[in-house]
Amino acid sequence: MVIDGNPKLSNDFWLSEFSCPAVINGEVRNDLDRHVLFDMKLINLIQKVRDFYERPIAGITGYRSIEYNALIPGADPNSYHIRGKAVDFHIYGVPMIDLYNKCIKLGFTGVGIYDTWIHADVGDTIRRWDNRTHTSKYEKIGLTHITWVEPLELKAKASFTRTGKQCSLRYSNFINGQYYWWKPADDKIYTIGWQFSEGEPTHDNFMQDDYEYVGLYPRKRGTFIVYKDGTVEVKNMANSEMKKIRDSIRFCVQGFNLFPLDLEAEGYTNISSLTRICNRVAIMFHKEKGVGIVYRPFTSAKRMQQTAINLGCEFAIGLDSGRTANVKMNGKKIHVNNELLSNIIFWR
Repeated sequence: MVIDGNPKLSNDFWLSEFSCPAVINGEVRNDLDRHVLFDMKLINLIQKVRDFYERPIAGITGYRSIEYNALIPGADPNSYHIRGKAVDFHIYGVPMIDLYNKCIKLGFTGVGIYDTWIHADVGDTIRRWDNRTHTSKYEKIGLTHITWVEPLELKAKASFTRTGKQCSLRYSNFINGQYYWWKPADDKIYTIGWQFSEGEPTHDNFMQDDYEYVGLYPRKRGTFIVYKDGTVEVKNMANSEMKKIRDSIRFCVQGFNLFPLDLEAEGYTNISSLTRICNRVAIMFHKEKGVGIVYRPFTSAKRMQQTAINLGCEFAIGLDSGRTANVKMNGKKIHVNNELLSNIIFWR
């Protein structure tokens, strides 16, 4: 509709803030009447964002006509902006990741994070995406290779059988993930335990409560969880506990908990699991730096626990180590080989 006056849509928003200029022959015409479509569900939700932060919403882009949308580089031709169901915005002084998480909590169905703005919409399906530029930070301290990653950037893949070298051709940054077993009956390898990526399970055998594999089932296992709101939890979790929270999980992997380090309680009855010196990988959490993905050669489980402490991390799990340890960080092959893998963790 053509804007007629400028009525207030909510306590803090006016109709004109969501309007779109006219476009004639591919030229934006600010001298002509502006047009607008809007969904009140969108207005009500963005008002909740405003109420929570008690700060003005800046940089608002709401409705876009088909012609105006076509002028936006990279814009989806079926964008919800065209239907008045989407808004792009930021708030001065509030980190993008905080806005992203808050929009998810408040009930926007589509939420995307960019370097300088958030996209939020009330579309038909739940969607999440991260279009920020590269934000992970790699460093090497002594023998230890570390990449610090935002929790929401973590992804995983399973239900495949590739070597570390093959994975290194496809991914700029990856590390082998959790344990797996070889099943003689069909001559295939299967990922053990729970693994989620972008809110969905990466494989379907994590629900096998009764399958006994070297005593791991039905023990609690070290579990690293990133929830859909971006918060992180690391602790020993049983299958029954995981089932209760599965709808809130965005990313998770399982291994053995480093805090406390009690491998026998998790079903690892061989003492060499604790003392064996090998190439080891782990995933940790630092309250300020984010997720630490760590690779260290010539290391025992106990020494990896000390590494976590040295890095200032109080929450960590050890992942599959030894021959399967494969690592590519910062685009560089740290350690890759021809060992078959069933699952990996990767990031931008």
